[in-house]
Amino acid sequence: MKDYLFSHKTRKADILLMFVVGLLLMICLHFRVPIAEVFSKTKEISLGYITREYKGLYYVIDNGHSRIMCFDSDGKERYSIVDPSDNGSSILYIDDCLITDENLYLSVSEWDGMLLARELVMKYDLDGNYIENVTQNIYDGYQNNKHSFYGLTEDQGALMFGECMADSVLIHRIKDGMDEEKRIPYPDAFDSVSDLVIERDAVFIMDKNGQINRFEKNTPELIYTTDGENEENRIPFCMDVKNGEVYFTDIRNLEAVRIDGEDQKTIVMIEGTDSQTVTVCSENDDLLVTNSDGIRRIGENEAQFTEIRKSDADLVRQYVFLGCSVLLFLAGILFVLRLFMDVSGLRFNTAKSAPFTIVIVGAVILAVLSTTLLNAFRDSYMDKIREQLRATALIVSESIDEADVSNIKKASDFNSESYLNLIDRMESAFPMNVDFYRTAYCNILKLSEDRQTGYGIAYLDQSIGVYFPLDEVEYDEVREVYDTGNAVWNDAVADVTGTYLSVKVPVYSSDRNVIGAVAVGADTYVVSDMIQQMQKDVLFSIVIILLLLWVMTSEGLSFFYLISRYREKKIKKIGNAVVPVHLIRLLIVLVFTAFNMVSSFLPVYILKRCELFAGSYAGLIASLPLTVNIFVMGIMSLVSAKLVRRFGIKKIFMFACLFAMAGNLTMLIPNYFTMVLGLLLDGIGVGLISNSIYIMLTYLNDKQVRNECLNNYNSASLSGINMGMLFGGIIATTLAQKYVFVFVAMTWLSLFFFAGFLAGKLQDIIASDENAEFTADARQNVSGFIFHKTILSFFVLIQNPYIIFNSFVFYFVPVFAESIGYNETVISVLLVLYSEVAVLLGSRVWDKTEKAFGDYAIYLAIGLNVVAFAIFAAQPELIGIIIALIVMGISASFGKPTHQSFFLRQKPTVEFGQDNAIGVYNFTENIGESLGPVIFSRLLGAGGVTNMSFLACISGLGLLHYIINRKELGHGK
Repeated sequence: MKDYLFSHKTRKADILLMFVVGLLLMICLHFRVPIAEVFSKTKEISLGYITREYKGLYYVIDNGHSRIMCFDSDGKERYSIVDPSDNGSSILYIDDCLITDENLYLSVSEWDGMLLARELVMKYDLDGNYIENVTQNIYDGYQNNKHSFYGLTEDQGALMFGECMADSVLIHRIKDGMDEEKRIPYPDAFDSVSDLVIERDAVFIMDKNGQINRFEKNTPELIYTTDGENEENRIPFCMDVKNGEVYFTDIRNLEAVRIDGEDQKTIVMIEGTDSQTVTVCSENDDLLVTNSDGIRRIGENEAQFTEIRKSDADLVRQYVFLGCSVLLFLAGILFVLRLFMDVSGLRFNTAKSAPFTIVIVGAVILAVLSTTLLNAFRDSYMDKIREQLRATALIVSESIDEADVSNIKKASDFNSESYLNLIDRMESAFPMNVDFYRTAYCNILKLSEDRQTGYGIAYLDQSIGVYFPLDEVEYDEVREVYDTGNAVWNDAVADVTGTYLSVKVPVYSSDRNVIGAVAVGADTYVVSDMIQQMQKDVLFSIVIILLLLWVMTSEGLSFFYLISRYREKKIKKIGNAVVPVHLIRLLIVLVFTAFNMVSSFLPVYILKRCELFAGSYAGLIASLPLTVNIFVMGIMSLVSAKLVRRFGIKKIFMFACLFAMAGNLTMLIPNYFTMVLGLLLDGIGVGLISNSIYIMLTYLNDKQVRNECLNNYNSASLSGINMGMLFGGIIATTLAQKYVFVFVAMTWLSLFFFAGFLAGKLQDIIASDENAEFTADARQNVSGFIFHKTILSFFVLIQNPYIIFNSFVFYFVPVFAESIGYNETVISVLLVLYSEVAVLLGSRVWDKTEKAFGDYAIYLAIGLNVVAFAIFAAQPELIGIIIALIVMGISASFGKPTHQSFFLRQKPTVEFGQDNAIGVYNFTENIGESLGPVIFSRLLGAGGVTNMSFLACISGLGLLHYIINRKELGHGK
């Protein structure tokens, strides 16, 4: 054991350990549980809003409208839905729920700062599994500052609800996908309606002015008003109706009451409740209220719930997470120790250590500078926000008339002249077309005459009427404003909608007494998110700079080293002619830089130009231009040799550059069909020049020089890929995506002259070997070679399934990352992360895996790709992408060389001729690469079953290859 722990050599056990760490990490990410809940067997009902009961089961919306929990009468959880989302990226706010015999419906909303982005009704099964969206409203503009859907109910299999609009209430009746609408005229419904309930043909509407009306056939009937005798002090907030009986909560008197239909008076049903809502049970007339400390059921079957025992599924998930976390911690320590021992045994030469040293020094300097500057910026930015909040609060405060504040006392004062004056003062100071004010709120607050309670009398968004009780923290702050006359700050005002940076300033009477307070705040989540986004942008910019520094330093040192060797050889006159390896390397770098500049955004760029093909097949159609591009490059690998023999290297180089340049200029035209044409031309050009360079190198008659050039080809192509992605990402982010095509076209124009010059310079060196290299081979025809069992099974079951995963990196990742809000800079960093992992591990890992696993290394490479995609499927977020790309980078470090080595060792390959066979290999590989975008376009947005089916299929193909060829496989040492 000691020999293993402190060995500087990579062992088979290290590969197994890496798999174990990856598997445990994937399990922990999939079963993740909040730290606070890891050791608890119960869930607290926190910040509860409303509870509904149906057939003995309770459904409570709590956690600040972020969770709905279903539990039985024994307090045992059935399931929970937390942060519901219909698209995997947005987090929705739960407003209401409806339970039927077959489904659960949620009325939810998505917010953009203090404004509503969309509102929808989601359909679930009774196990809490999302099915579909029943209906959806998408909002644009500055008017939608509160939800408009009310009164979810079911009638004869149809889903019904009300939508409050500017001058009416629209009653929707949705059945079998058809929406029947009935309009009830109601002035200023959007701002005035407090609650709405539908019962059969009757619609009950609670107004913020304290009136409740019943509408049948659009005819209103007043069933309650706070203007009635002994009712003036009530503030109705939310209601429920059963069999015509109307119940509502009075948030001023902390009561739940029932309306006596005969004289419009109320009967107190529950006293001393701080619940905003009251609901009637389905099986009897028991009432449910959701207090701050839990749920109370009042009536025949009285009950109280404060903590809910977790479901068996939750407990299993919790125990699996806890166990795997402990194992991951232990395995992680062992993995870090082995990684340290392995790395400490490495020996670095100057070419490798110099760039590494420069990058480390640069990283330290940039980290210190950026941290200092970002912290200073954060402080300065928050000070500006504070100044703006205080200035806005003072503007509102100084514009308020004393009489308007004192005149608002009861519910019927809603929409009075004084109330409208206050709303007008606030709206004047908060123009919603300014981004800052879209994240801010404004309320006008008061203390009671005895100063024992506090309440709000007017809200900018008018989501609440003329009275809403303050919590203890806000009451203390308003009390301090009254006592001192000073502004009071709070950096973390928390309620169900978020956390705010808030200031409260006094409202003075004519004799300079404090008669109220103006509270203005900005959502600190939004503010922090803005600052964090700036920090991320700076961080990724630093990463880009460091990566460019690394790549360019490495490439610069290699270039100057090759120049010095070239000059030494010229002086010593080694060989008949000295090959300018430095110029060949520069050509390769520029070619791959030009080709990869668009990698970080091209899939997204194409997808956005598929408007003509909107629908479920848009992703598939968007992948076809890339498929054409890769497939044409594959075709070029078959014909390049013949074209080079016929026209010569120089002409092929120059024509290839022109084709590639024309392709990129064509893609400047924003049209799907021009994209197809542009990528077709680009595929011809890139395929010709990349294959021709490789062919040119094989023509070199000096074997040592040829091998040196081929080694430089591999390293230079990787440097070019990295530089291309980084430069392309920077240009796309700072200028625009279309300008990248201009830069690429200019690069190809430069290469037109440079490649022609270089090819002319090498013409004499390579001419003598052309005929010898391409003598017709009569040993075996191509079709016989391809359809040999060993070769065909390799191409179909190993090579293509492995190479398909390239499209996860270069197609799936850009599209997915863009869909969750990341720009080209971030995407290019992600792509470079993948390639840099492969470069850094390089030949060392290849040698180790070849020795350790022999022919079985081909399965290891595919297995790592399967694990990587499984990790992403379990954690479809940025962290999942990063882990998946690192694992795929490890696979790429030895995958392709292992496949080539395995292929070239096969008896049919040797008989056919390895030089001819490698051309076939490249062509079939391009077939796999061209299929990749099509496959991953269908996996975009697919569910877990589809993803796992794909991975099972890939794994099955590998297993099938093993079954067919197991007798011929060689073991490692």
